[in-house]
Amino acid sequence: MSALRGVTLTFTFNDSGEAVSFLSMLKKELGDARLYGEIKGKKLKVFIPEGERTDDIVRRVKTLYREIHEKTLTVRPRKLGVSTILSMANLEVAIPVPALADVLNMVGKKAVLRGEYLETNASLKEAVEFAEKLSRAYKSLLHEPLTATARRLAAVASVVLGTEPDKAVDLLVSKGILKQVEGNVSLSEEYTKSLSRLRSLLEERRDDVRETSI
Repeated sequence: MSALRGVTLTFTFNDSGEAVSFLSMLKKELGDARLYGEIKGKKLKVFIPEGERTDDIVRRVKTLYREIHEKTLTVRPRKLGVSTILSMANLEVAIPVPALADVLNMVGKKAVLRGEYLETNASLKEAVEFAEKLSRAYKSLLHEPLTATARRLAAVASVVLGTEPDKAVDLLVSKGILKQVEGNVSLSEEYTKSLSRLRSLLEERRDDVRETSI
């Protein structure tokens, strides 16, 4: 007997009670939609079997979670479940979650990775959107001759500078943040120092934009 095909979404809550409440709400709001929930501690896994309405049901489940989540949080730091972010995002390739924290910090959102949670003042929607942008950048860089850390930095640079991934690589090489040796591209310094230099480059760009607009 073949396994049932479909989409699995994973959501993280503050406690199991919230997970139970959300699952009950889903069944009420979505009516006759086919979905199955499994609760383990603070996590809820929602399985939507493959069918004509699968995409629509997945979209509605994500929307309901986002609406409930945003209503319960204000400007205080949020604890976003990493598995929730990855389930909500439409990722083209897998991303290293620390790189997402790098991006959020670069764009002015405080973000610290603590185990299974990303503690940040970014909204869930923002975290998901940046995860998707980061995934697209990573996909473009997969076949480039980059070391793992150089690829991570280049993908982050592409997102925060708003430029194409290959152009981000060229820029970082021209600035000496990345170096090319025998056809391979790697960091010129260790990652945290390279990230700091990227931050300085981003701030220079912002200053140039302000001067131009005056």
